[in-house]
Amino acid sequence: MSATMNHEELVELLQEGKIGYLRFVLEGENGQDYLEWCRAHGTDPS
Repeated sequence: MSATMNHEELVELLQEGKIGYLRFVLEGENGQDYLEWCRAHGTDPS
């Protein structure tokens, strides 16, 4: 997946079943924030 994919492209891939919700979140604009939250709370991204 390209790091330059926009939200609409990610939604389309999610709806087509080509990616899951975790990948959708991680490749979206809030992916880094989610990973930082997981680290701060001692949990694995899932």
